[in-house]
Amino acid sequence: MQRVVCGCALLLLFFSAPPGSVAQEFGGISGFPGAFFRSARGLGSFNLAAVKLRPSVRVGYQWIGLNFNLPTPEALGFADSAPIDIQLRDANVWVGSVGLEALLTSRLSLFVNGEANAKKNAGAVTSEDPLRDLTGLAPYRWDASGLEWWALEGGAAFEIFDGTTLFAGLRRDHLSFRMNNPRDALGNPINFVLSVPNIVLLTETNAADFQAKLWIPYLGLRMTGPNYRGSLIWSPFVSAAVRIPDVSGSRCNRPD
Repeated sequence: MQRVVCGCALLLLFFSAPPGSVAQEFGGISGFPGAFFRSARGLGSFNLAAVKLRPSVRVGYQWIGLNFNLPTPEALGFADSAPIDIQLRDANVWVGSVGLEALLTSRLSLFVNGEANAKKNAGAVTSEDPLRDLTGLAPYRWDASGLEWWALEGGAAFEIFDGTTLFAGLRRDHLSFRMNNPRDALGNPINFVLSVPNIVLLTETNAADFQAKLWIPYLGLRMTGPNYRGSLIWSPFVSAAVRIPDVSGSRCNRPD
């Protein structure tokens, strides 16, 4: 597991976006979840004691970008291993979102929001072989199967004056997929099976599971008008836990 904590300033302007939409940029990983959402209308609001609750449901199409680069000991001159360099490709997914806003006063509110994608298969590219056990020409292309992304967040918002709101929140992001079926730059498969009847069965498999978990605190300023809504969001740091366990291996079976 690699844990990365770094300081970063994210000054991003989003139109027609929820308060918690933030880009991801941290310690060698960069990703930008861009989305087009359609909000459900007619949900209205309801009261719980003296608190007014306003639910929301949204469905949209989102692009997920990932560019992960992490120097390994060889880059520091200690061991024989190449940097880990992974790019996610063709990660266009349908996303659903549910949220709830609690209006405590006319200007102060609390909000929670959850988003998740419909699982799909995408692609991945590694420009280097971090384990030095692949043969062929780089870059290597992989199937990124079971792509899963979800995010949970919560926070508070205060309307400074009409049309301008200051908000703060904490977001938890999760991204995972399985890398398998590697091919070299010419499209030749890396995994193989060599079978000689009654003599030997030799197999070579290469695969890995990628998982990234983020904690993102943020502050923002939202501006709302008759025909627009935009948010300026800043995050002082991002805490990331990244795991890339390898399941590569060879097997040679000989008949008794």
